[in-house]
Amino acid sequence: MNLIYLNLSEAEKTEARIELTRVIKEVKSGKTQSFRMKIRGIHAVPFGGQMGGRTLQLKNKGFTIIRIHGNKLKKDVIETPVATVKGNKHPAIYPVQVIEEFLKLLTPTGALVLDPFMGSGSTAIACKNLDRHYIGYDINTEYCEYARQRVKDNPIIPKFLFKDT
Repeated sequence: MNLIYLNLSEAEKTEARIELTRVIKEVKSGKTQSFRMKIRGIHAVPFGGQMGGRTLQLKNKGFTIIRIHGNKLKKDVIETPVATVKGNKHPAIYPVQVIEEFLKLLTPTGALVLDPFMGSGSTAIACKNLDRHYIGYDINTEYCEYARQRVKDNPIIPKFLFKDT
């Protein structure tokens, strides 16, 4: 055990023990599924080396604890067909499916999403499908009118599909 704490001051060791005890209790109670503890001098600096989050915790506290909540891991690539909308004059339509993946990852149900480049309205459609509120605007008023009509014409995708038996 002393080998693990070799690179930490006494104060950092004490804080690490307190945090470790806390996260173990979270796992035992079911609040957290699992965790990983990274310790300065033992583990590599987080990939990319940007100064933020875990890198700062390793530098300032000597350790960081990563809580794992059991959510499905996302892939690095979202595969979707190219989006086309009949009659759309916008040159770059984002596929609604791609935006939905980002919304699920970054926002809770009921969140307010701001889209300052509304374009064809794909973000608004994704928000409508996923029970998010949205505000969208664009410098081109023609795009705004098209997006408004697209949202109006888009039925909400049903959350559950029932099979007749």
